[in-house]
Amino acid sequence: MLLMIFWVLAFWLTHMPMTDTSMVKGFLDFLPSPDKWVHAGLYFVLSALLANCLGRWIHSNGWMILLTLGITGCYAAADEYLQKFIPSRTCDFYDFLADMAGANIGLVTFLIWRTVRRRKRSFLNSQTIGKTSSSLAS
Repeated sequence: MLLMIFWVLAFWLTHMPMTDTSMVKGFLDFLPSPDKWVHAGLYFVLSALLANCLGRWIHSNGWMILLTLGITGCYAAADEYLQKFIPSRTCDFYDFLADMAGANIGLVTFLIWRTVRRRKRSFLNSQTIGKTSSSLAS
């Protein structure tokens, strides 16, 4: 559900004409190429949420990684292409690269988070089982 809400919000943000940027102007001026950071940030979150969603049904890391990057890559390409039909927006290959950089970093971050979470859960379960079996032996 969170994935769908975020995806609709991201679609809306990337497809509305940029007639007045005064609200955003100055917010990210401390970063080099703030537009690319916004692209990377959106796709970071999108990729992590998508990987989480796919990971619930696909238990092979390889397939989950391939599908996550394939879906985000196709969506990023379509997103950039469609922007050329929107006033004050352009289709930019470097925006696509920023999208994919964010998607890759989001996916790697998700995989690290999931691995740490699983190891922690496994460790806690082994501690609980150890306490239970030792109390039964007494």
